[in-house]
Amino acid sequence: MKNLQKKSINKKNHFDLRSVMSIQNPILQKQFIQSFQEGPILKYFIIFLVIILMINKLKIVLHLVKHLNNNKNLVLKKQKK
Repeated sequence: MKNLQKKSINKKNHFDLRSVMSIQNPILQKQFIQSFQEGPILKYFIIFLVIILMINKLKIVLHLVKHLNNNKNLVLKKQKK
């Protein structure tokens, strides 16, 4: 158990969920999780995910607008006849 705690302290930038789950000392567990959360990789990853989600939402909105325009054109054509 002590070896596992030493490994988790020495490898602050390395995140391994099993080692966090097996640490019984809550202070060590909190320090380990905080050291991972403060890393720049997580921030960039979250920014990357947000950008991907925004692009997907934009695609959906554009798709809906395209269909609405198509429906509107069909309605206008029917009204003209």
